[in-house]
This record gives sequence, C-alpha cells and structure tokens, in this order.
Amino acid sequence: MKKHIITAAFAATLFCSVASAQEFKGDITLGYSAFWDEMSVNRISGEGAFEFGLSDRASVQLDLGLFGFGASNAEGTNLVLHGIYDVNPQGSAGAFLGVDDVDGSSVNFYGVEYGQSFGTGGVEVYLARGKEAGVTGTVIGVEGKFALSEQFGLGVKLDNADFDGAVDVTRLGVKGIYALGQGSSVFAEVGSVRADAFGLTGSEAFVGVGLSIEMGGEEATFGRRGLLSLIPGL
Repeated sequence: MKKHIITAAFAATLFCSVASAQEFKGDITLGYSAFWDEMSVNRISGEGAFEFGLSDRASVQLDLGLFGFGASNAEGTNLVLHGIYDVNPQGSAGAFLGVDDVDGSSVNFYGVEYGQSFGTGGVEVYLARGKEAGVTGTVIGVEGKFALSEQFGLGVKLDNADFDGAVDVTRLGVKGIYALGQGSSVFAEVGSVRADAFGLTGSEAFVGVGLSIEMGGEEATFGRRGLLSLIPGL
C-alpha cells in the first residue's frame, strides 16, 4: 500500500511538472458514498485526472485515486495511465493500463475506450481485462453526461465486472450536477449495486455526494477506470 501511495505521489508530481509546459487539462474530485440501509458501509475518495497534449491529436492522461472504506477500515489506491488519440473534433479513442490496490492485494487491468461529444453532452464506453486472485475477468461500462441548462447537468453510468464468479459487480448510478462557477461543481448521486465480491452479496441502493474542480479550463477526456470506482462502500 505505502509503495503504491509513494509511486502515485511521485507520478503526479512528475506529470504536473511536464504538463506545465504542455496543453493541460484535468479535474480533481472529492466524494463520499454509502449504502442506503447501512451508512457505516461507506467510501471516502479523492481522485484526480491529469492530461497533457503530446501533439494536435495525441495526449496522455494519468488518473490517481485514494480511497478509505468505513466499515472494513480498508484503504485503497488506484493508478491508471491512458494514451489518447482524437479521431475527430468530437471523438477520442484511448487505451489504458491500471492497477487497483486494497491493503496490499492488487488487481492489474488494461483496456480500450472511446468517447464522443455532441451538442450539450457526450458519451463514453470502455472495455477492460484484468486479473484478481489469479482469475482473469472483464469489466465493461458506458457513461453519459448531458447539460440541462447552464448550471444543471445529468449523468448516467452503468458498469459490470465479472471475474468468473470470483468478483461479480453491476453498478448503475444517476447523478445530478450543479455548476458553482469557475470550473467547480457539486453533485449528488443515487443508484444500485448488485455484488458478489469483497464481502458484499445481493443488491443494495446507495447514495453519494461530491465536489469536482476542473483544471486548465476543462475536465480530462476520460472517466475513472478500475474496480474501486465501482464500489460505494466496504
């Protein structure tokens, strides 16, 4: 765990130093989520995405996440590196490598992704393969964000992780977003998780709230990847 935290901190410092000389954008999000029927099963998270351009069409994005889980007292980290190519002004394709770590137990994964913007919103999809406890599995997801007005937005996200029965998680969340100005926004989320993993079984409703701050005038191209982003609490 400590090794991953030190690595993440070093990577963030190096990344931001290089990005200062390049076209840079990104976002930082602080969040809290919990299961509706048992609020002690919760998660506090701090996540950042930092992206800088390599050329007119190519860029690199680094995601870092720190997680604290209330009921289990577990701690987790997430580190993901994306390579991104802008297919056209509205569409971007990417490939990524990442690792989740919870108290020394790691899940390595890799995958591909695509995002398309249009009018007042955009959608993105991804497909990942990973290995947990020696079992290889697949994670897929789709997310859409839509502006309802200058201040209000709506987000919908569906993810599924299946590691041959060792890990089976399906998460559906609907998010309301309110812009505060100057690149900052707050959000509230409701949803449901069906899980057979990490000591969780069955379906449970969850709620979440958070604060997001854009850097460089725009959020990073792609959203979060990894199992830790799917679990509202442990």
